[in-house]
Amino acid sequence: MSRFLQFDNVAFSYPGMAEPLLGGVTAHFPEGAWTGIVGANGAGKTTLLKLAAGELAPTEGHIRQIGSARYAVQRTDAPPDDRTRLTCILARRTSKATASAAGLSSG
Repeated sequence: MSRFLQFDNVAFSYPGMAEPLLGGVTAHFPEGAWTGIVGANGAGKTTLLKLAAGELAPTEGHIRQIGSARYAVQRTDAPPDDRTRLTCILARRTSKATASAAGLSSG
């Protein structure tokens, strides 16, 4: 099976952190799949996306890509346009099924 993005036992720490922000992350995101990343503030969502886009390097583990990924800066100072709002609604509706299908686990 072809994979678009694969995390193998990935860990990441920002400089000065006593413990890793992310640890033991293993996930497979197949090509063409819609995936939503949800979690509490400070849980590592943005860090995970920046790792996927290659803006950050893991401190442990490996990230493999077929194709490319880009990180789009989040904006919270203005409401989203209709297209963005629709994308968010679709992501919420499919996030549980997508996470399960992607085999997302974290240790």
